[in-house]
This record gives sequence, structure tokens and C-alpha cells, in this order.
Amino acid sequence: MNTFLFSFVISLLLSTAFTVLLIYSGFGRFFTREDPSLRDAHIKEIPRSGGIGITIGFLATIVLAYGLVGGVPNAPDNPLSIGIKDPLFIFLIGGFGIFLVGLSDDLWNIRIRYKLLGQFLVAVLVSWFGLDVRYIELPVYGIQALGAFAFPLTVFWMVGVMNAINLIDGLDGLASGIAMIALGGLLAISFIQGNLTIVVFCLALIGGTLGFWLFNKTPASIFMGDSGSLFLGYCLSTLCIWGVMSPDTGAINLLPIVLLAVPILDTLFSFFRRHLKGIPFYSADKDHMHHRLLAKGYTPGQSVMILYLFSAGFTGLTLIVYWEPISYLSVCLAAMMLAYLILFFLEYKEIKSPLQSIRETASLKKQRSFVHALSEHIDIFFEKDTSLDDLIKSFSFWASQMKIEFYSIKVGSHFLAEYKASLSVDEHGYRQLVYEQGILEIILNFRADELDLDSDAKGRLMDQVIEALIKNIHRLYHEVPPERMDYSAPLHRKETTHSISMNSHPKNVN
Repeated sequence: MNTFLFSFVISLLLSTAFTVLLIYSGFGRFFTREDPSLRDAHIKEIPRSGGIGITIGFLATIVLAYGLVGGVPNAPDNPLSIGIKDPLFIFLIGGFGIFLVGLSDDLWNIRIRYKLLGQFLVAVLVSWFGLDVRYIELPVYGIQALGAFAFPLTVFWMVGVMNAINLIDGLDGLASGIAMIALGGLLAISFIQGNLTIVVFCLALIGGTLGFWLFNKTPASIFMGDSGSLFLGYCLSTLCIWGVMSPDTGAINLLPIVLLAVPILDTLFSFFRRHLKGIPFYSADKDHMHHRLLAKGYTPGQSVMILYLFSAGFTGLTLIVYWEPISYLSVCLAAMMLAYLILFFLEYKEIKSPLQSIRETASLKKQRSFVHALSEHIDIFFEKDTSLDDLIKSFSFWASQMKIEFYSIKVGSHFLAEYKASLSVDEHGYRQLVYEQGILEIILNFRADELDLDSDAKGRLMDQVIEALIKNIHRLYHEVPPERMDYSAPLHRKETTHSISMNSHPKNVN
């Protein structure tokens, strides 16, 4: 019991101390994103260095706990005994490695291929030297040997969970809260099975995550970044296997999938719907489960609490297998039904109208290809225009394809063009981009839920089109002296999420 209390309290204190230091020391400025994505819930710069606090809190606590009591064989109240040849030692090495992979991305925004390569290398290391999963227990079929599939399936599981936690990290306190709920269930399972070392690891990770969560809950002062999400995903993927592994048969069941059902469901369904919409599986969008809750009118805080409840429901189903003599198959079927009901509640078209979604796949792919091609070659599209009116018409056509609901182009106090769509939408559902170069100002208002296709790519394409538009305005607009237009001034982009009133602007002015 002393080791249990030590692991939780020390990890909590270390994580809290380092998180506070990262927030107020100014070190966090190295982890702020200079060019925010259109899918980000926050516009202001918030440090993404919270993973440092989580990782230090957890790893330092385990080292301290082992150093203080782990070296004493059969010591009372000491379930922690890790040797250098123990798989858990390899687990700790891998944890530090995946932390470095995430930290590199937070600092330098490395390419996705290199980040995935780092994840695979860590997963291969731990699976080859530490995580030996040879048997799986399936409903109806019982225990089956994995054989040659053991190694690739274990690597796939680890990399999949890392990315699932990374993708679910979209609202203040969401990923960290879901991780703690899953860890709580895993702690109970490990305790029931007598795996006290995993209990210590769970307590230390809960303490480290809680110390960060206190500053990450709404309104967040810090984000965990990839260093935190990948580290949490790595720990959950490996500890779940060790926690549910039968001490008698060495087999694992499907309950880790149920325990982590919310992030796994969000990730798998993201790949599925992106395929139907013609988006690459690796491309980001604004149609995750938390985005759906926001679109239904829930506040960010309410959305997080609802997803906490979903996660707690799956955790409860997992614990039933160990606490009550109920069929393993029944729990798996109940989890599948709950997953379907959640997706139906979130009103995904792919669930409510699957045949229509499949039929629309081809047209959506064509539309996406057309918008990308038009935006990529916008210079050629604009250069054909010989007057300012023609240029504005060309820009209006592009704006309609991008679902821009309002735009204005202004030089000083003179409006070159304004447009407001006739579609009536709640003002709070809009986001606004403002581009400024000297006295030239361009404003774009768009529905937040209209950027559900390739939000990162659309942000880049918007910047590219606006730069081309400004260049051609300089070419065709001669009513203001060149020195006042300030051709050489840098182009700035800012974004706002506050309520945007569009009633003061006329419709289709030009």
C-alpha cells in the first residue's frame, strides 16, 4: 500500500510542478504553433508542452519507487520489482523513445512519415524484446494461437492506439480525461488479477496525467502536444495488454479494445468516412466525435463530459467481465451496440444513410479534386482577367466552391467587393479569417462545419488563393497610388471565433 500511495502522490506532484513551470517560465513559447490549423479549437497561442510534465511525472516516479523499495526482495508493501531483463524495463526505454518522437514533432513539426516511422520503431523494439503476446481469447472460438501474426498485430495495436489518443486530443481535457478513465478500469482489472506491478504503473500514470489535466481542463492553459498524446497512447496500449493478460494461460482477450473504445471508434470511423468523402486517411478534418457534439449545440465543456460518460460506459462493460459471471460474448456484443448508438446519436450520415453516402462517394471525390486543382492553379485562373470586375467574379466562383458564406475586399475605407450568402446560419457557427497587407484587407467568413473536408489542406489553399488575389489586385487596381497600397508590406493572417455579425453587409454588392 505504501508503494501505491507513493506512486500516485509523487507522480502527481512532479507533473503538477513541471506543468506550472512550463506555463509560466516562458519555455512553452518554443512549443506554440505559429500557423494554427483551421481545425484548432483555439486561436490564441497556447504552449503544447504538457507532455513533458506527464512523462517526467511518470518515469521519474517509477525510477524513484524502484530505487527506494524495488531493490529489496520480498519487501512488505512492495509490488514493484523490475530487473534490467524484465519486459517492463524495455517498456520504460520505449516510453522515453516515443516521448522524444512526439517532442520532435512539437518543436519542429516533422513530416508525418517520419513520425510514423518513429512510432513503428518503438513498437517493434518493445514487441520484439518485451511484449510477448502469443495467444488471444475470442468470443465463441476460445483461446487461439496467434502464431506468425503475433508480432505484426502487436505492433499494429501499439501504433494504432498511439494515433487514436493523438486524434481524440481535440478539446480541453478530453484526451487526458479519457486516458485516466481507461487507466482507472485497467487498475481495477490488474488488482483483481493480482498484477500489482501494473497497478503501480497505472497509479503513477494517473497521477502524472491528473497533474497535467488540472491545467488542461476548460479553459486550457497548456496542451499535451504530441509528446503527451503519443506517450499516453503508448503506455495505454502496452499496459492494457499486460493488465488483462491471463496469469494462467498467458492469453489476452478483446477487452482492451472495449476499454479504449471511444478513441478507437473515433479513429476507425474517421478513416471510414474519409474514404467515403474522398479524403486521404491521413488528412485532418473537423468531423470527429467532439466536433459532432459541438455542431449539435453542446459547449466544449459539455462535449467533453459527454465523451467522458461514453468512455466510462465502455469501462464499466469491461469491468463486468471480471466482477460478475457474465458471458464474455455478451459484453462484446453490448459494446458493439453501444458504439453503434453513439455514432447514431452523433448523426453521422454514414450511419443514418449508408447507401446514400456510398452513392455520393464518387461525386465528393470529383468535387475535392476540382477544388484542389482550381486552388493549386489559381494564378493561371486569375491571370486571364483583364479588369477588376472580372477578377472579383473569378474569386467569387472560387469562394462558392470553398463554401465561403461571406467575404469582403477593402482598400482603406473603400470596398472593392462584398458578398453575403442567402443561407441563414447561426452566427456562432462561423469562423473568420482576416488577411491584411498595408491598407488592403480581405475578410472570409465560413461555416465551421463546412471545413470537414481536408481542413489543413483547405487552410493552405486559402492562403495560396488570397496571395494570388492580392497580386492580381495590385495588377488591376490603379485608383490608389502604389506607395499607399504598400506592395512590399508583409501579408498577415489572423483568425477569430467570436460571434460574427453579417447583417451589416449587403448581399452581392458587385
